[in-house]
Amino acid sequence: MLAALCFLAAAASAFAQGSAFTYQGKLTDGGSAPTGAYDFRLILYNADAGGSQVGTTLTADDVAVTAGAFTVVLDFGPNIFDGQARWLELAVRQGASTGIYTVLSPRQPVTPAPYAIFAAKAGSVANGGITAAQLAPGAVTGAAIASGAITADKIPDGAISTNKLSPSVLAGLGGAPSGAVLMSQDPNATNLTAAGYVRFGSDVSQNETEVLFPTGPFLPRNSATTAWTGSDLLIWGGYNSSGSLLGPGYRFNLASNRFTAMATGNAPDGRYYHASIWTGTEMILWGGSTNTSSFSGSIAGSGGRYHLASDSWLPTSNVNAPEARMSFTAIWTGTEMIVWGGYAYLPPTFTTIATLNTGGRYNPAANTWTAMSLAGAPVGRHSHFAVWTGSRMLVWGGISPLGSTNSGGLYNPAMDTWTPMSTANAPGGGSAQYSVWTGNELVAFDPNTQEAKRYTPANDTWQTLPKPPSNLAANYPKVWTGSALLVFEGGGAPAASRPNFEILTLDWATQQWTIRTNPRPASHSAKETFWIGDSALLIDPNSPAPLVRYRPRNPLYLYLKP
Repeated sequence: MLAALCFLAAAASAFAQGSAFTYQGKLTDGGSAPTGAYDFRLILYNADAGGSQVGTTLTADDVAVTAGAFTVVLDFGPNIFDGQARWLELAVRQGASTGIYTVLSPRQPVTPAPYAIFAAKAGSVANGGITAAQLAPGAVTGAAIASGAITADKIPDGAISTNKLSPSVLAGLGGAPSGAVLMSQDPNATNLTAAGYVRFGSDVSQNETEVLFPTGPFLPRNSATTAWTGSDLLIWGGYNSSGSLLGPGYRFNLASNRFTAMATGNAPDGRYYHASIWTGTEMILWGGSTNTSSFSGSIAGSGGRYHLASDSWLPTSNVNAPEARMSFTAIWTGTEMIVWGGYAYLPPTFTTIATLNTGGRYNPAANTWTAMSLAGAPVGRHSHFAVWTGSRMLVWGGISPLGSTNSGGLYNPAMDTWTPMSTANAPGGGSAQYSVWTGNELVAFDPNTQEAKRYTPANDTWQTLPKPPSNLAANYPKVWTGSALLVFEGGGAPAASRPNFEILTLDWATQQWTIRTNPRPASHSAKETFWIGDSALLIDPNSPAPLVRYRPRNPLYLYLKP
């Protein structure tokens, strides 16, 4: 039984400090204080149980432990300690071991010492360094603004709507001359209609959707995988309209609005129905089918690693790799890629389909595979949903040998164990393709009842969300913004049948749905989307114009005084 008593201290002086701090602890092993070399894995979370990982995963190998005492220097990077509570999870193994770490419980709360890093910012704020993003709503009151300080040239056209006007100002609107026009964010502004105004037209705010027309080469493709790196979108694999596999991939840089062909040296064979993940430095892809005319005998059990900075490929090891498969899921834990599920064709004839409930864990640092336990694993499935919660892999829904399933499981790689997910009040089967992860909860939709549900791993419960105001189809892309859920209704439909995006927004704080309508580019049938900080990037790799950017804006409505 391993346990640790912990102490934290700043690792640098108050005026020349970085983001590192010293971690000191007292380790016990089986009730005694050991001496020797131990390996440590340290992960920062935003909760004492469950929650989400904050920053990177750190490891410290062969740390000297003397009579149980040890010291390591930790650096999770800048801006990690922003005033929010943090807990540290320790996992330990003997230094000579290459096996699984033992996770120590409970997590250790981060004491105030590292917050000197955050406090130090106050002494280094340059003139003009405080922007609107740092000011809380209502923080600057009228008393703090000098008379005449805000001039007309500082107020953009349409910036002041009627819901920002005082009652005394609104009271005088009735005396406005005929033909006066006002703008409001309220589609039913009763204060204006009471003053004799009539709303005309629909939302007149600037169009929120923008078609990106990048420079550089790009070949449209079906069934490609994509990965967002924070600056570049990587598109790889798939096949063209003639059924030919496309091995080369492309990288789209948002800042330059340009496509560039990815290197092909050492790249994997062309394929589709594969999976890919982004590690923070490289894209790892694995599995899939290498033949568009027949799956039989053409499913890959190999993969590759694309390093963005060097534009180069390395193969993934095949030693102890899981059986070849397609239509499976892959997630990134911070140190490992976990692949699970999917289906394969069985030897010797490779004509019999097997739905799999097996998987494997790939460590790119060691280029090694580790098998996963089958004890308690969910029933085999493909076309399901999987996500990393911060400590476990969550698997939900999909297609099992019996059809659509509304079951799932949570896999703990530290313990190599499975825990079933509750199905009480869960949405119906087939909801995997509607699912999205908020950072703490799974949101899934029942395609039959159109009910939305939220699953909380911390207490293994499902709750019903407000029903969407419009029906959702399987191929409508959706994205989590950090405070709201966006669903692009009609995003996956043929352009001729759905010329517009109806964008459904579920505000998480108010639990209210709203609908906005934006024009959709011809021939664009978005399959997935990434939230890139201030907007959603919708992707249709099979379109000549594959990228559409959506920036949410507040609506504006015109009111006329007859």
